[in-house]
Amino acid sequence: MICGKSSIESYILIISKIFYAYAKLSKNRCNNKNCGVMPLFMVKKEAFDLYRFGKRDVELRAVKHQWKNSNAGDVVTIQCGRDIFRKKITKIHRGTLARIFLKVDYKRIFPEASTVFEAVKAAKKLYPDADEFMAFELEDIV
Repeated sequence: MICGKSSIESYILIISKIFYAYAKLSKNRCNNKNCGVMPLFMVKKEAFDLYRFGKRDVELRAVKHQWKNSNAGDVVTIQCGRDIFRKKITKIHRGTLARIFLKVDYKRIFPEASTVFEAVKAAKKLYPDADEFMAFELEDIV
């Protein structure tokens, strides 16, 4: 017994103080809505190997809630099965494919494409229903 209280009351008091301290600490550390959550890009083996060998450094995604709150400076995880890479976002482009391909060289997104038309075709194959896209420029973490 602590201060004349039963052991259950003491336990509840201690636990509530721990939760309060944790909530206060978490609130002070997190300035944005997405705090503590790293964007995750699950990719196929071919795309993963392009990242591994340095031939690709921009990830194209259809706009979805998972990455809407991502910012430059965030660390992303690129995963294929059990293999992962972590990279830092340097810039984010958002808009139609035409707008994105005006700002980012299509070879950085689809290195195997020989023309911008092939790159658009590949993007439409991956995301047939998407109208708006996000392109994440990535760099290695030093």
